[in-house]
Amino acid sequence: MKIKDVITDLLTLLTEITDLQYVRVFNNQFAQMENGTVESFPMPCSFIEIVSPNNYDQLGVGYTISDLNIRVHLGIVEYDAGSGNMEQNLTIFALRDKVIKKLTYHELSGCSGLMKIAESQDYEHTNVYHYMIDFKCSFVDNAGATDSDLIIKEPPT
Repeated sequence: MKIKDVITDLLTLLTEITDLQYVRVFNNQFAQMENGTVESFPMPCSFIEIVSPNNYDQLGVGYTISDLNIRVHLGIVEYDAGSGNMEQNLTIFALRDKVIKKLTYHELSGCSGLMKIAESQDYEHTNVYHYMIDFKCSFVDNAGATDSDLIIKEPPT
């Protein structure tokens, strides 16, 4: 499989979480939103990042393998949870739980099961809570495979 298939699978899975209103590939949208260089987008949102660089090992015939690190960015705006605790957002943690439940051990195209390896929160935000969850899986890339033009036939007897 190719890396595009992995990203497409992830986008599809996250779109199935009904709490997420916007799911896209990560392109530093939160920083761009802060400085006004990107259009606004609905919240809660999720962005997918393939963390680079990735080291690949050759398997043969153009196939390669790598441990793929995938970061899921979650964003939500919540001014007041209505619990009497201003500036305390617990909704982001409920969203985090749903994403982990959805993705853990899921096998994407060409990958082993996803495993959560790290998570962190961005504390340098204004109104947007930004939470990141890192997953890892093994990925076999066939983008350079040369076996599609091989001719297979019976050996001579």
